[in-house]
Amino acid sequence: MKTIALIALLFGTGGLALSSTSAVTTKAFRLKLGEQSIDIDVGERAEITLPDGSKVRVELTRNEFATYSGEGFTFVHPSDVSVTRSDLGDGVVQHLMTTALGTMVIVQTYDGLDPSTLNEMMLKELTGDAVAAGAKLERKDAKRDVSGKTLSGIVATETLRRDTVDYEIESYGKDDAGVIVITRMDRENAAQDSAKIAKFWETFRLQ
Repeated sequence: MKTIALIALLFGTGGLALSSTSAVTTKAFRLKLGEQSIDIDVGERAEITLPDGSKVRVELTRNEFATYSGEGFTFVHPSDVSVTRSDLGDGVVQHLMTTALGTMVIVQTYDGLDPSTLNEMMLKELTGDAVAAGAKLERKDAKRDVSGKTLSGIVATETLRRDTVDYEIESYGKDDAGVIVITRMDRENAAQDSAKIAKFWETFRLQ
């Protein structure tokens, strides 16, 4: 069943080319310039000898942000935070961004089900264990306008003793298809991660 799978998995330009290298090298990338190539890591400088004998210095640097494209949506995220894609089956695809501190952004796309009916179920799955352990849950309805579409959902705060977690669940559905977005952040990590969530919402676009 679709909801069971959902719950189970919730929790170059021109002649210059760049590709990930295989397991036989300790370097993460291979930089090619014409017919010459060199294994290199981000932040590393190297020197390449061209066919005419001349030498050029190269440096591999990381952009601060990258654009992620999924099924019918895009958003911008810090380039040092990866986004993973998982096919949950039955037309549900999940895209998960998790920071080193555990802050999460989840985008799930649906084909065959209107996800706007799942907001309450998602909130229960996210907070059920803590509430059973005595956590206080405060919530209110929320809306966001994205690309001319109105996402409806819930903003919630879970407090258990000294720990506070902030959640937002927003969804949009039409004709048995749509998207649901979930963010989760421990309040103590707001100084480091709140800007990442803000950047997501600032750049999130639906096609």
